[in-house]
Amino acid sequence: MKSSIRLICALLFVCAGAAAQGPPPPPTGPCCWPPLPPALADWWTFDEPAGPTSSDFGGAVNNVGTDNGAIPRVTGEVGRAASFNGATWIEVANHNEVNFIGDCVLDFAEPIAIDFWIRTTQANGTVPVLDKRDRNGANFLRGYAVYLSNGHVGFQMALGGGNQICNSSSSACSNFTATALPSVANGQWHFVGITLSRCRGAQGLLYVDGLTQTFQPRVGNIVSASNLTIGRLSPSVGSSFFKGELDELEFFKALLTKTHFDGIFNKKCAGKCRMY
Repeated sequence: MKSSIRLICALLFVCAGAAAQGPPPPPTGPCCWPPLPPALADWWTFDEPAGPTSSDFGGAVNNVGTDNGAIPRVTGEVGRAASFNGATWIEVANHNEVNFIGDCVLDFAEPIAIDFWIRTTQANGTVPVLDKRDRNGANFLRGYAVYLSNGHVGFQMALGGGNQICNSSSSACSNFTATALPSVANGQWHFVGITLSRCRGAQGLLYVDGLTQTFQPRVGNIVSASNLTIGRLSPSVGSSFFKGELDELEFFKALLTKTHFDGIFNKKCAGKCRMY
């Protein structure tokens, strides 16, 4: 369990491009701006000097990420970042804090927000960023995933029974790809946000570096029993991998706004208020 719930200012690391130093003690004084948006469930900063684990600073439980293969920590957009070589990944054990509960039967389902910094040159094809889906044969797929499609960020919702030709008739899954937003696969750091509600009045928003694209989410259960994989497909789905860097991965159980994402994006290397 997290030892306390007080907010203190984020560790103020140097901006990308300067050599990362060992983490200093948290500074004293008032909390830095902007404060964290509401309902933080998970926050992997990847600020450890090295693996093989990544601590989770959000929510009530430390959902530790475990390196599979050597994943160096390099200078990131905020402190350090995890660097994936196209054959490595980080795995987080299944837990309610990495699921989004509810199916809207009683007009309730937890809203979703995911954000992170990304740097990659994987501009072609479909590339997994993170995945928490269960696949069982050709007619069952449930969970969620974040991916790149020809460099454009996308989010998949999979509801269980149905074929796996996403967005087709009788499909288990729907893909929402930010084709109207810039590619993030040019070797520079980009800030990505994804947020959605899932019951009456459902709405979704994709965010890249201050620009947004809306989408209409599906309604249904996306809870899976699989572990969360960061940097590869879920093993039951396939074996494709991400190559590049990820920094400051966060999950919120809230519908965030462009203003929330702007606050994090515009702060850049100064970081955010950290929960301990």
